[in-house]
Amino acid sequence: MDWENLQDPEKNVKRVFWLSFGLTIFIYLMLAATSIGADADGIPLSGASGLVELVKFTPPGNLLIWLMGIVIIANVTCWNFASSRLVYSSGKEEVLPAYLGKISKKGQPMTSILSMYVAFVLVLFGTYVFDISVSSLLMLVNQNFLFLYGFILLSYWKTEIGWRR
Repeated sequence: MDWENLQDPEKNVKRVFWLSFGLTIFIYLMLAATSIGADADGIPLSGASGLVELVKFTPPGNLLIWLMGIVIIANVTCWNFASSRLVYSSGKEEVLPAYLGKISKKGQPMTSILSMYVAFVLVLFGTYVFDISVSSLLMLVNQNFLFLYGFILLSYWKTEIGWRR
């Protein structure tokens, strides 16, 4: 793995994993409590647009919907850069073709960034051509997230010993 851009990776990677684990649990608990409360009040939360429906009942509802859009754009940008970093590291280690592990003159992994951009555009094109619903895509992303998060936890379990495990 490519650790050259991390400061004190032995300590900070563990912190990030534990922080993300705690934050994920907190978010799911808050969403569960909110959903239970909304259902008790008769507010429909079914489907992918359930959160948007819930937000409409709050005073700054329209502002929150715009903020949700900004957060989605920020997440997509982060996905592109994070996944391109994985592609870059894999190219550098020659797990993937070596050209994906090259850095531009400005010190950026442009080949891997552009390759992930192309992959994401192809996925968007495929969802359009095959008429895949947004609800199906959200379910797929959530399932993949949980699947990958489980593998990360298993990897951490395998690499740690003693009470940390």
